Amino acid sequence: MVEIRPSEKTKVVSIAQDMIYAESSGKKQTHKSLALGMTGSIRLLRILHGLGHTASTDTHVYRHDTALALASTNGQEIVIPRNMNPESFTTNVWDNNDFSEETVSGKGTTHVANRIIIQNEDVRLREKTTVSKKHRTVKAPEINIAPYTSKERGTISLQDQSSDIPLEEQSYRHEQNMARNADFVYMLSRKCASESGDCLPGWTGFNTQVHKEIRRTSNIGYLPVIDAPVTDMATVNEILRHSVSICQRLQLPEIVLVFDEAIYSKAQMIRWKD
Repeated sequence: MVEIRPSEKTKVVSIAQDMIYAESSGKKQTHKSLALGMTGSIRLLRILHGLGHTASTDTHVYRHDTALALASTNGQEIVIPRNMNPESFTTNVWDNNDFSEETVSGKGTTHVANRIIIQNEDVRLREKTTVSKKHRTVKAPEINIAPYTSKERGTISLQDQSSDIPLEEQSYRHEQNMARNADFVYMLSRKCASESGDCLPGWTGFNTQVHKEIRRTSNIGYLPVIDAPVTDMATVNEILRHSVSICQRLQLPEIVLVFDEAIYSKAQMIRWKD
């Protein structure tokens, strides 16, 4: 028994996993042989496999990645990442992603709706999931967006009568004044530091040092895109439907949705009319 530093322990574990993988002739997969194969380059993967560090192209790219995709979808229409905890405050962020490819007519470019899900809670331990690695391909889930029609000519309502969250600016002037004072102190500190030659952290580092409560790193999960432009009311309606489904499956009384102004205006129109 010898004592080793944490940096040395990582290297020892890496060598031990190489020995296990080599002794079993690649039949026993290790964390390293699978994780190291997620390089995105088939050529690099073949080089690492030849050196005995990672799984083969067939095992990793076709079978392992397919098994991960099947385990993530689990036959569900709306997929929720495994690092999201039920009954934890959740924020769902939606945005448009325009690739703007160059076409002859200028039409037919790709416009999709991207989304991520955010939680501040630590990831809870879950039961180990066993998946089959016999499949080499996976069929992409189909998203059928129902047409959205409304007979009413809707107007945008920024105030929900049933909500107890105030929207008036004067309700948040205290927090705004505190932020302005912190920015003023930061500018004075930067000026004094530049004149004296002292080193002062940037704006984010400065606020981290003066803030009493340091928030934990958020858990971020990436959700499948909706292959449709967010300029359509049907797409925005589908976004709201997915958000409600995620809220229900996470057993939450409410969920926070974040949009840009274009999506937000359409979402309010649908919400006000329906």
